[in-house]
Amino acid sequence: MNITFYGTSGSIPAPGPSRVLVGGNTPCVLVQSDHKHTIILDAGSGLRELGYRLPKNLDLIDIFISHYHLDHIYGLGFFTPLFEVHREIHIWGPGAQESEVRSSLNRFLSPPLFPVRLEDFKAKVHIHAVPTTSFKRGDFLIDARPIKHSGLTLGYRLNSNNKILTYLPDHEPFSGQKQLPDRDADISGFELAHEADLLIHDAQFTDAEYDEHIGWGHSCISQTIKFATRCRVKALVTFSHDPSHSDELILEMARAANLKAKNFDVAPGIEGQEIII
Repeated sequence: MNITFYGTSGSIPAPGPSRVLVGGNTPCVLVQSDHKHTIILDAGSGLRELGYRLPKNLDLIDIFISHYHLDHIYGLGFFTPLFEVHREIHIWGPGAQESEVRSSLNRFLSPPLFPVRLEDFKAKVHIHAVPTTSFKRGDFLIDARPIKHSGLTLGYRLNSNNKILTYLPDHEPFSGQKQLPDRDADISGFELAHEADLLIHDAQFTDAEYDEHIGWGHSCISQTIKFATRCRVKALVTFSHDPSHSDELILEMARAANLKAKNFDVAPGIEGQEIII
């Protein structure tokens, strides 16, 4: 499984320190199986650059949306494959049925917020509500479950060739508590992340910042380490970086996390970074 990061920021970049290394695009991650089946996790601003880089002969693309906050979907209108007639693109999102997903996307992809509607794209576009049970898509076995964030939000577990990727981009597994709950079942996202080969997880706040942001639906770095440790993951990539944080601070948070982590490595999500599991 090949994973490439095109956006790792927690929200729309704000004026402040330049983030040349880490990058300022909002969530978008490319995942490809050994047989090149292509899945895109979230459609933030990084989707624009990804669209330019996808091979022209790639006809089938799946996009899985975690939730409908603007920073996770506004790349759709700038994704060039949606304007190419030979592409078949499936967009999957949270909701009880297809009409609910379509309605949520149309709030952005329609005037006055955007001039192009879903039905205006030239590609063959299919809209799906993410199933509530495990399902196969190409070379992937996919599990999706609600996780703790503001509004209906899904976390994803992708299994291909017995390698597991867990994607929890905006997530607060336990709100305001010093320790994790005693029962695994009481920890949001636990079953999705349990023994994953790679966990991509929210680490937006420093521990000091978190005191003023409890309940916002994002994690501080120590929460993320505790969660990854409890889930016995093999590697962790921090994600949803605060857009006001500098490269230096994000890298220092990851270095400090590595000192606390046991039995797994910690690295910050960086645009253009490629990981193979």
